[in-house]
Amino acid sequence: MKKLILLLILLPVFLFPANPKITSKEIIFYYKNSSAHDVKLIGSFDNYKTTFQFMKTRDEGEREDYWILKLDLTFLDFQVPAGRYYYKLIVNNIHTIDPENENYTTDPYTGELSYFDVGQKLIAFSDKPQKIGHLTYRFYYKKNSSEKIEQVSFLGSFNKWQPYQYLLKQADASTYYIDFQFEKPGTYHYQFKVNSERKTDISNTKMVTTKLKEEFSVIEVE
Repeated sequence: MKKLILLLILLPVFLFPANPKITSKEIIFYYKNSSAHDVKLIGSFDNYKTTFQFMKTRDEGEREDYWILKLDLTFLDFQVPAGRYYYKLIVNNIHTIDPENENYTTDPYTGELSYFDVGQKLIAFSDKPQKIGHLTYRFYYKKNSSEKIEQVSFLGSFNKWQPYQYLLKQADASTYYIDFQFEKPGTYHYQFKVNSERKTDISNTKMVTTKLKEEFSVIEVE
C-alpha cells in the first residue's frame, strides 16, 4: 500500500519533460493540475510585457486534461539571445513557480521565480521569407552536409545584383540568415551566392524562369 501511495505521488513528475522543452522552433511549457481553470505565464524573455495563455488539452487515450503553452520562435519577439530567463506561472490568478522546473530563485522584489538557461541564441526560421517588420523580411540558407561554405551573400533586383553587398550571418553550423529591409514595396527577384555559385531560395516556392533558363526566387514586399 505504501508503495502504491508513493507511486501516485511521484507519477506527475514523470508525465512531462522538465520545463521548458526547447525545440528548433518553439519553447514549450507543460502544466498539470486538476483544480486549475486558468493558467498563464509571464517572463523576462520579453521583459514581462505579455501575459501568455496556456491551452487545456488531452492526449488520445488519456483520462485527464493538461495545460500547454508554445512560444513560437518564428515570431520576432522570441529571437532570444543566450542567457538566463526568469518566469512565473499564474494559476487561477495566483502567482507561483513552475512545479515542472526544479530551477528557481528568490528575488527581493518579485519573490520566487522559475528560470531556464539558453546556451546559444535561439533563431527559428519559417518555410518561406518571413516578414519581421516594416518592409523587412528574414531570409535563410541551409547548407547540406557535404557543403563547405566560405560565405553566403544576398543579391537581387533590389541592389542591381551586386554579389557581395549583403552577407548572411551564421546562426548555427548549417544555417545562414539575413534580416533585410527593402526601400519600398514591390516585386523583387533574388538569389543567394554561395561561395562562387548562385542559387535560388529552396524555402520559397515562388520562382520565375527566364528564356535563358535562369531561375530566380520572387518576393512580394508589402
